[in-house]
Amino acid sequence: MTDNRDNWFEEWFNHIYLKVYAHRDDKLAETEVDFLIEVLEPDKQDRILDLCCGAGRHLKRLDALGYRHAVGMDLSEDLLRKA
Repeated sequence: MTDNRDNWFEEWFNHIYLKVYAHRDDKLAETEVDFLIEVLEPDKQDRILDLCCGAGRHLKRLDALGYRHAVGMDLSEDLLRKA
């Protein structure tokens, strides 16, 4: 780990993140996405960007609900590999 405090996030969100935040699971993502769908009422054809998508939990739920134009972006190669 470097001592560059301006870029701490580049090293913090790696494979260890998934262990530390294991409680942020698919079930929680389902609850969060379902809430957003209820409140925002997006059309299934809308484009959705999950910025800082991590391992893709929310995208997985969006796909299961039929939102085929949802994409994710993340800085972490480790988390994107998991997604």
